[in-house]
Amino acid sequence: MENTMQCNRRKFIQSFSGLFMGVHLLSASRFPIDDQNTLHLWDAFTDEEKKSIASSSMAVDILNYPGQGFSCARTIIYCALHFLGKSDEIGHAASSFGGGLGRSDLCGLLTGGHMAIGVAAGMIHEGVTQRQRYAREVSNQFWDWWEPLAPIHCRELKPKYDQEGYSRMIQRVALKVEELIKPALSHSGE
Repeated sequence: MENTMQCNRRKFIQSFSGLFMGVHLLSASRFPIDDQNTLHLWDAFTDEEKKSIASSSMAVDILNYPGQGFSCARTIIYCALHFLGKSDEIGHAASSFGGGLGRSDLCGLLTGGHMAIGVAAGMIHEGVTQRQRYAREVSNQFWDWWEPLAPIHCRELKPKYDQEGYSRMIQRVALKVEELIKPALSHSGE
């Protein structure tokens, strides 16, 4: 009987510690549990966001792109290229990124934002290594900003917003991308 009790206690403690560790890892994960208190990219703007968006050239300009046949990736990259004073020609590189890479996978706003960061990195740094290091650092900031606000996959995003929600989403993303690529403007004349 005592042997059985020890075995059961041991299993209980192992199970309990596993449960405790699992809960700890889940709460510390970069993918927060979705609850009603979490702000999402498609939610209504706060008063502070309304002011920031009204003063952001990209957040205002991005509303000109929907309805022109551009995917999310092309929308954000064209808006960023316009903001950076670059030719639209390289924006066609985003053509295959729409619709979550054509497979409802990674969101085009996310991939297009990363492309915009790459363009900005090329404006700031001449060396390949410095460009890559800078782009990686800024892209990580963008990714870390995104994760608590929305899923990364197109198939998970589309059902969550309506037309107004989509407009708010692209404006929030444009505001963040503008913040991240703005340093490139001071290097554009060099």
